[in-house]
Amino acid sequence: MTWRRWLVVGLVFLALAFGGVYWRANHVWQAMLATVDAKQKELQESSNERPVLWGDATPGNAFDHYETAVKIIATESAILTVEDGCSDVGEMIERWVQSVANKSAQRDKFLSDTQPAFALLRTGAHCRNGRRAIAWEDGFESVTTDVIEMFQVGNVAALRARSLMDRGEGLEAVRVILDVMQFGRDLYDTPCFLMSLVGGAVMLLPCKNLMLQRLDSNEVRRKGRPASILESLDSEALAVLAVGLEKLDRDPWSLGRALTAETVLLVRQIEQSAGLTGALGGTALPLAWQLGFSSRYLVGDAVDRLMHTAESLPAIDGEWLAASKSLDAIALEYQGSINPLMMMLVPQLRSVERGRRESLANLRMVRMAVAAVRGESADFADPFGGSLRSMTVKGRPRYWSAGEDGKDDGGDPNKDLVRVR
Repeated sequence: MTWRRWLVVGLVFLALAFGGVYWRANHVWQAMLATVDAKQKELQESSNERPVLWGDATPGNAFDHYETAVKIIATESAILTVEDGCSDVGEMIERWVQSVANKSAQRDKFLSDTQPAFALLRTGAHCRNGRRAIAWEDGFESVTTDVIEMFQVGNVAALRARSLMDRGEGLEAVRVILDVMQFGRDLYDTPCFLMSLVGGAVMLLPCKNLMLQRLDSNEVRRKGRPASILESLDSEALAVLAVGLEKLDRDPWSLGRALTAETVLLVRQIEQSAGLTGALGGTALPLAWQLGFSSRYLVGDAVDRLMHTAESLPAIDGEWLAASKSLDAIALEYQGSINPLMMMLVPQLRSVERGRRESLANLRMVRMAVAAVRGESADFADPFGGSLRSMTVKGRPRYWSAGEDGKDDGGDPNKDLVRVR
């Protein structure tokens, strides 16, 4: 057989081989789309109702009101941040809160200008439906807009609550705090890892920056006044706060379900970006020969693996050390995958789960602090193992979680997750 015939035979063989790969890739792609469609439908049909933290529930979707509120606060904050010479809204508000008089005309005007936003936020916080409506076909863009602006809402809420406290309106201050924590919790429950972490941070900003904030300790102790804002609340305000925090302390989306939603968003992002390269912002991936150098095969294989992983992930209330080992094993498996998409796009599941547990631990430590001020004993499970701990150090109550290593180091701020009142 001449070399020309061998060449023809080789070309025919390659054509048949790649034709088979092309057929297989399309089959995998169509099967993957059917799975994604079914999972998306399942996510869309899940219950959207959640309890309101105080007052009565009203009809409607919370995000119809939240989105406008965020835009108002972001606009007013941007204007004043520039005028005040601050790098961001957090620095600006910190200056105002720490001022001696704490009654600057600039602050009062800002609170007045953002009052419509907080009216909308309050309306949203009391809506029965707290689940963000997702335009799945838009991919991640449908859930990741205005992230920075959302952080600002928590800072501004802390300022507004502090202003109310200065006027002796502790109960109204607590209601503002619970409303913004509901907003944060609704973000936290959005099926996207980034929004879960953002929501956890927003939910706890008022607690970290206000509820456990110390007043001028020397002066207040000389005058016999409470040493912290939390301790200055009356019994009615503390009762409302305790009930609201208890309602917030409920099971979140499981990590597996969140990964399922994240995978659906990934596929929609690829579809609306007209291909894998577009979805990655122009970055081209090396296509593995084992997958026929096919981007469809690449995506289909990755999605199949992600969906199977989502079904096996541990629940957030599972034992942390065992769960972390399982997540580390999954990460190791992905690192050795022949599919480069797994290595580039699979989220750091362990970090996400740790962040979710830290949010829950922080919330429960605030609940412990509220119970202590009310003269009650409270025992809460530590998401990192055992129970949350507390002790008094130099006259100040200290609460802590074992943290990521799962070991109780006696409330050492360098090793444990610690909150001090």
